[in-house]
Amino acid sequence: MSIPSRPALWVAAALAILLALYTAWSGLSRLHERRAAVHAAQSDAEASAIPISDLVPQGGAYRAGTRDIAAEAFRLRLLEAAVERRLLVERVAIEPARRDASAALVARIAVSGPEAQVLQYAAAVERARPLARLTDWRLQSTSAGDGTIRLDGHVSALWQGS
Repeated sequence: MSIPSRPALWVAAALAILLALYTAWSGLSRLHERRAAVHAAQSDAEASAIPISDLVPQGGAYRAGTRDIAAEAFRLRLLEAAVERRLLVERVAIEPARRDASAALVARIAVSGPEAQVLQYAAAVERARPLARLTDWRLQSTSAGDGTIRLDGHVSALWQGS
């Protein structure tokens, strides 16, 4: 067995470097092609987006000039429904708009009170117009032990610019 001479090592190292550069270059060009394809697909999806008015029945979305006005009306509706049932409102906060769902209004809620009133609140929120749905919600008994429960979760609704 002979030990490889230094020139052979240099040639092998140079070939390995050239192979790595070629692999990286071809990978970058494939990445660029994939990004262009994703961008084209996103553009097509945005161009063919169905307007909310075609998806939601009449009166199913908050109609307002700006999202902020619709969000405040949505928040007030959730607060009024809780006050009507004499519930303790721990939180009703509108979450920031998501870039991929700018027409969605999402409120984080936490209310507590007697079980019957909390369940009536949940039913009233989902039955009223404009449409709203409880998502990611949880009912749990409070530590008071007197039959009170807490509803914690998100309520989602749609906004349609006027």
